[in-house]
Amino acid sequence: MFDSIEFLCKAFTLLVLSVRKEAAPRRPRPAYNPMKKNARTGSRLFFIEFLIVIFFFLIISTVCLRLFVAARLTTQKASALSHAQQISSSIAELVEGGVNRADELPEYFPDDVYEVAPDSAAEGTAAISDKSDSTTASADASARTSVAFYYDREFTPCSKGSAFYTVTASLTISGSQKQVTIVTKDIDGTVIYELPVTFHVPAAKKETIGS
Repeated sequence: MFDSIEFLCKAFTLLVLSVRKEAAPRRPRPAYNPMKKNARTGSRLFFIEFLIVIFFFLIISTVCLRLFVAARLTTQKASALSHAQQISSSIAELVEGGVNRADELPEYFPDDVYEVAPDSAAEGTAAISDKSDSTTASADASARTSVAFYYDREFTPCSKGSAFYTVTASLTISGSQKQVTIVTKDIDGTVIYELPVTFHVPAAKKETIGS
């Protein structure tokens, strides 16, 4: 914006100098006509006023354009935050309702494109029928799964290569606690929204999870 204003100032200065140069005293002519002189002076003044109006119009237009862009960015951020909160709340409700592994979540989002983290595949062997404390502690420590969902700028499900937003859900079961952390990031890695939630796992459900 400042570059355009500086350019307009220089152009306006050159124009004023050229008008002054033309208005410099000239060699008198034999036939002097005051009406022509007044008309020529009036046209110059009108032209200068017209340029001043254009100059201020361009300044106001530039400022308005910057405000419009800033308002649009604010609207996009608000919309992204709203979508992220809705998705995070849905995932948290599913985990509270009985989902015990993050890789089970895509079943409830059939239209979404997702990717299961490598640590999710190894969790299947975490629970062993041995009742010793050491085995139970090992199972609780390894009971962690995660899955990532991909969305475009409008929060429409898309492929990983075309994704602008990524929603990652990490679910951890440790003892009688079931914790899920949902993080939404944009393409630059900036966190848009994060929702950590912890639920208590009753003893009966805990035995079912370990079986």
